Amino acid sequence: MDNQNEQNMQLHNESAVEALPAETKKGKITVGAVVRACFDVIVYVLIAAMILVAAGLMLSKAQGKTFFLGGKSIMWIMTGSMDDDLNHTIPAQSYVLMEKVTDPDTLQVGDIICFHSDDPDLQRLSTDLVVHRIVEVIDPADSATGKREFRTRGDANYVTDRYTVKADKVVAKYVENLPLMSFFGRLLASVYGIILLAIIIVAAIFTVYIPELKRRAEQDAADMEAEEAELRKAEIQRKIAEEVEKLRLAEQSKPSSSNGQVDSAQPEQAEQPDDVDHPKSE
Repeated sequence: MDNQNEQNMQLHNESAVEALPAETKKGKITVGAVVRACFDVIVYVLIAAMILVAAGLMLSKAQGKTFFLGGKSIMWIMTGSMDDDLNHTIPAQSYVLMEKVTDPDTLQVGDIICFHSDDPDLQRLSTDLVVHRIVEVIDPADSATGKREFRTRGDANYVTDRYTVKADKVVAKYVENLPLMSFFGRLLASVYGIILLAIIIVAAIFTVYIPELKRRAEQDAADMEAEEAELRKAEIQRKIAEEVEKLRLAEQSKPSSSNGQVDSAQPEQAEQPDDVDHPKSE
């Protein structure tokens, strides 16, 4: 009986050990999980960047100021004053990358700058920011204000701007065009672009997000079922262990009671010869 109890206990321990890999397997990191996690991070970063840029553009438009991030800014050029027939420097409705100007003394003829214009006609508009090319640098000695100034002109314009640009009115310097961003900007500015965007969003929901949500729901259900099965298995093993322990305790209590029965039977065996009939003498 003791051997049987030991075998049952050993079986219980082995079952508990076999249950461990199922727990560790659940937390195992696979290559697919890593790839999906990296993809999710990239998507979230891109979405955050787009939201940040959009917020900066809306803030700049609302306040008439330029939003800089790391000394750089993205601006939306509405008009075609820099879209000349020869070079098409900055086409109308384009996004451009601008760099913040911290030292106006470094600017020279040929640089394209963004500045606050003193033209009263522009100041009555939503913004007085202008992006034109420097065609002349006016030294402080030759300036009416005694400060460095710039004369500007749009590449598509035939005359220079009526008002010179003071050094402290310069905001940024042109770096480059952003063709891909400009394409989407023009597309979204049209009715067809908005309809196309809505179609893309709906298609993405039905082809990407809904299947992914379904897959995750099925995975969660499978994990929950596996966890419940492990709990049921652990409960059964616990009850088996309790029964085995009860049997072991019952087996240990049997020898003491049997010894008491033997001791009480010995006096009866000693009195047994008195009951034997002795032969009578004649």
